[in-house]
Amino acid sequence: MKLSILDKYIFSLTLFFVSSIALAADDHPVAMYKQKISANAEKQLRDAVCSIAEFDCSQRTDSSSIALYKVELIDGAAYYVISESKLQLARVNPISDGSFRVEHMWDASTYTHSVAPPGNEDDLKDGGIFIFPGLYAIGPERYAVAVARNSYTSYSRGGAYYEQADFLFLDNTKTRFDDTSRVFTGVPFSCNNQPTPGCANGSCEKWITGQSEGHLTLRFVPARVHNQYDWLATWHASDTPDGKVGTVRTTKSKQTVRLVVSSRDNERQLNALRTNFCR
Repeated sequence: MKLSILDKYIFSLTLFFVSSIALAADDHPVAMYKQKISANAEKQLRDAVCSIAEFDCSQRTDSSSIALYKVELIDGAAYYVISESKLQLARVNPISDGSFRVEHMWDASTYTHSVAPPGNEDDLKDGGIFIFPGLYAIGPERYAVAVARNSYTSYSRGGAYYEQADFLFLDNTKTRFDDTSRVFTGVPFSCNNQPTPGCANGSCEKWITGQSEGHLTLRFVPARVHNQYDWLATWHASDTPDGKVGTVRTTKSKQTVRLVVSSRDNERQLNALRTNFCR
């Protein structure tokens, strides 16, 4: 099942609050809160971001194509604009007269995701990639964002979705994400697999169909490299097998690995997280 933008936003709150409610601290992801703004403020915002030559405003009449988010950082609030349809992100600064000034923008529209879209032989459809509304610290006042690929399938009384993220550094010297922006790639982000209900002896009345789901939480800890963090990545898995009502039990598990930002080789740790990726 393909997640709507609202579903992704609701999930963003789930992901961050499962980890911690201390959102202003540097040791947990920082949530982006979607802002409700007036029609005039929206026009001012759109005028500001559309004044940047690199920002694609071909859908500028579509009110859902951009959204304003607020984040609470240690040194104060910051504002970001995400173009949900064009995979662009801008950091903006509200001005006292009600307008906005664009401080920097990043473009993921030409970024090649490390996770390839599902092929014709797969029982999955490509849900595309999206910029997840959150900031992930790689050092004091240095952040990455998650660009996630969604693959999904849906059928009568069942379905599945899988999301894997590339974490990309918000480099103020660049306006486009590329391979050199990568911090970590192919990281399990969230998943839910609910297969078509099965039946025992032709009867489905008292039969539970197995389901697996999982999500990622993160903590950031000081690294051996000065002014840099390592990531403690925990994959939370929940698995329920097929069986009769009252006889099956959901099994929950956690797997934590340490991802080293300064290392180019974290595949062994990432593979440990992928082991329980709703297979």
